[in-house]
Amino acid sequence: MTGQLDALAARVAEHYGLQPRDAWRSDLQTVASELCSRLSCSHDSLVPQVVGNDALLREVAGRLTVGETFFLRHPEQFEFLTRAVGERLADPLGGTVKIRSAGCASGEEPYSVVIALQETLPAGWADRVVVTATDVSSEAIERAKRAHYTAWSFRSAPPGFCERYFRTTTEMIVQYSLREEIRRLVRFECSGIEQVIDATATDSVDVILFRNVGIYLRPDALERIFAGMHRVLRRSGGYLIVAPSDPAPPRSHFRPVGEPVGVLRAVDPATSLRPPKPQAFAPRPEFPAGAARVRSEPRYATVSPADSSAGSSGRKPVQRPRAEATRPVRKAATPAPALARANGGGTSPRASAASARPEAPLAQPRIDDLLRNGRLALAALRTETAVAELRRAVFLDGTHKLARFWYANALAAAGASRQALNQLREVLAQLQALPADATIEDGTSTVGELLQGVSFLMEGME
Repeated sequence: MTGQLDALAARVAEHYGLQPRDAWRSDLQTVASELCSRLSCSHDSLVPQVVGNDALLREVAGRLTVGETFFLRHPEQFEFLTRAVGERLADPLGGTVKIRSAGCASGEEPYSVVIALQETLPAGWADRVVVTATDVSSEAIERAKRAHYTAWSFRSAPPGFCERYFRTTTEMIVQYSLREEIRRLVRFECSGIEQVIDATATDSVDVILFRNVGIYLRPDALERIFAGMHRVLRRSGGYLIVAPSDPAPPRSHFRPVGEPVGVLRAVDPATSLRPPKPQAFAPRPEFPAGAARVRSEPRYATVSPADSSAGSSGRKPVQRPRAEATRPVRKAATPAPALARANGGGTSPRASAASARPEAPLAQPRIDDLLRNGRLALAALRTETAVAELRRAVFLDGTHKLARFWYANALAAAGASRQALNQLREVLAQLQALPADATIEDGTSTVGELLQGVSFLMEGME
């Protein structure tokens, strides 16, 4: 069995350019057992079937690359994107602006793109902008198309964000369903990144978002991907956007624009999308006669945390509605309302495997495995499985705040609202003595973000 799993892991890594990780072994054991049951085959015959079937190979790869993201991650990058796209649209001969989200996971990134554009650009922008999102995981793509999210996906969203773009549902668990007029603006495709690049025409894409994906890829695969992205981006000045913690693209192909960090321009002497000057707004483009102009005045004013509903979390100032005002000159960048308070955060990659130990039938499960399995079951609405897995995680470590938070989500999904509220109150008690900017168990999320997630969930239940 071990040899077969190693061969399968090697094939997936080679085909998709993935860097093998310690957590793959337990994940492969799970997915192999499921596939054997579904295909009515033995473990010995499974690997040849998977290797010879692109759909099965993609399914296995998707199970090994479970991504986590949230809305308006690294908001300064979305501010840059909206200004750059606005400049392109100001040219009546500019044609269609094409934006790609590579490795989109459950869809928060591409939906953040269209929401940011909706907040900032004039009416009719969607007629000239195409946003396409891809991921190797078919399960992730299906979740993205459904566009139903829990409170954890909004841990950096500003006040009013959910009310403007989502409908709240509480049939099983408190969820936020993206409105159809936003959801239809993103096209989703299930495919590997290299396969997408190979099928894309040269000089045809304006912006590629490739964030928190490169850290999972082998150096040789990254080299091919960056070269391919340089080929497909506009020679007149396409942009590549990566996360600040991602591997840096080669300077032979891309040059940083300065600010914000992680935004790079494809190397080419011609220019059509000029980057805004760092820390200042570029001059607003003149739109053709008869066209609506970009909104130049934010609809929200900054207030102190003490005046906001989220003030106790210690987070950055939030936004409140205010009357329209006119200012002749603006010296500093003014973010769109949906971006004003959002704080970027790193992805939550799989934790490293526990120290090596001989395999045994009664081996203690890792809490990270239980947490991941429970969240996947919850996303698939398998509530009984989710409750069981997350209950075991809490039993293993009663101080694990994220495990208890997700256990509360699973209980709410199962209709056990009273028990869910008890778990959420326990999480609040554990967080009381901690500073808002302290990180929690995943190593990237903060106490303040978890407090916001708890508040979202409790508000929908009480």
